[in-house]
Amino acid sequence: MQIYNWDSVYDLFDALNKGNVRYVVMRNFEKMNNDNFFCDGHEDIDILCEDAGQFMSVSNTICKMIPEDNIHLATFIGGKMIPIDLRHQGDNYYDELWEKDILERRIMANNGNWYIMSDEDYYYSLIYHAILQKSCINPMYINKLNKMSEGLGINSKNYQEHLKKLDDYMNKFGYQYVQPSDASVPFQWHYVNGGYKKLNADWVAHNKVSILCRKIYRGGGNASRPVKIRNTSISASMAV
Repeated sequence: MQIYNWDSVYDLFDALNKGNVRYVVMRNFEKMNNDNFFCDGHEDIDILCEDAGQFMSVSNTICKMIPEDNIHLATFIGGKMIPIDLRHQGDNYYDELWEKDILERRIMANNGNWYIMSDEDYYYSLIYHAILQKSCINPMYINKLNKMSEGLGINSKNYQEHLKKLDDYMNKFGYQYVQPSDASVPFQWHYVNGGYKKLNADWVAHNKVSILCRKIYRGGGNASRPVKIRNTSISASMAV
């Protein structure tokens, strides 16, 4: 397989934009430039797109995993390998309707080079990612969410308040909490009202696989069937 090398990160995103690829850089883009691709210790670029095949074709990315999972990718910029985590509409990373809306509401970053989420989608999707899709809560994320909530006039101060705001947002738009198809992504159903009791076996099995995947290779796969819960109420113990 021929490896394509982009001259700069700007050339990569210019090709995506000219190729009419619907995507957003999901997070940690605030300081991204051609000399610094990553932010706050996150050593990959997180992308949500409409069509994974189109994104991979235009961006000339390669899959790092064997067998290929079309999630954990890499491209080369200035001779340096840059990991890309690719999520696509319908993959249960977020609810499919939310993924569609995120792409509909996307905005161009201030630098004019790549698309990012709207301020609201960024805030709420980061709550979802930082608390529900992680094995433990990183205080760095909570500090960032606190600042983001201030900018939106929400002024949440702890993870319980952020979760409650997320729940209100999801109910407002009819979004669902979903079990990730990617086995490397855990999901903390115990924060969702009734979720832990209803899905205890699936939750334990999926999270054990996700821990194993991350320890071995941070890889992916479809180890568990996607599951959706219509009741999107946060557990009463989380409410403030």
